[in-house]
Amino acid sequence: MKVEELIHFLETGDDTASWNAAYTLMTAAPKIDRKLLQEQISRVLNIASSKDGFRKIYAVMVLGKLFQYADPKEEILDALLLSARDPDENTRRASIFALSDCISDETRDKILSVFEALLEDKAKTVRYGALEILTEVLPYKVSNKVFDRILGFLEADESWVRWRAVLAINKAYPELDSGEKQKAVSVLIGLIEDEDVFVKVRAYEALLRIKDLERRDFPEVDEALRKESDFVRQWVLYNFD
Repeated sequence: MKVEELIHFLETGDDTASWNAAYTLMTAAPKIDRKLLQEQISRVLNIASSKDGFRKIYAVMVLGKLFQYADPKEEILDALLLSARDPDENTRRASIFALSDCISDETRDKILSVFEALLEDKAKTVRYGALEILTEVLPYKVSNKVFDRILGFLEADESWVRWRAVLAINKAYPELDSGEKQKAVSVLIGLIEDEDVFVKVRAYEALLRIKDLERRDFPEVDEALRKESDFVRQWVLYNFD
């Protein structure tokens, strides 16, 4: 199917047809003729700036995948940054993952600041999306405010959110200041008693990494790990090795 036809389905199709067109565009982007693709990007931008519900969301997703093939790229980046402030929470969430495909030396600071701001979004799904992406782009030096935002996710009821937060702490740790490092260690030690095994294992992994990184001793952690089930001990040591 031609690019023009795919974008037509993205523009006019029902939910299924529009998604199928978006998916095909995203997966086929590396193989599409650059000149032809460039000629059609404006149509995708128009959909992304519309109020067209699911089509708008799919267009945002497509733009993230087309970014590296566009020239110039600024128009796509500006559209995605605007989408990150869209009134619709699903559009904001989609923009997070689209923007993650646009990170380069030139765009990194601008995009990371958006992710950090969305950690405080009013919509839980957007906050969780921002945390998920930050765990992928860390480590870098986060502010005290962002570090505290990450710690706040440890209060989530969803265990996968808590282990994502632990993973973020683990990855951010080398760039933290001394006070934040001390706080991180204290929090992680508490989390080895978490009721969820995934959170527990992630906390042990982080502490063992810190122990190795800083040549520190955590006798209470070693003792706690010895008392864990064989399943937990083997999982922790396997992942750490």
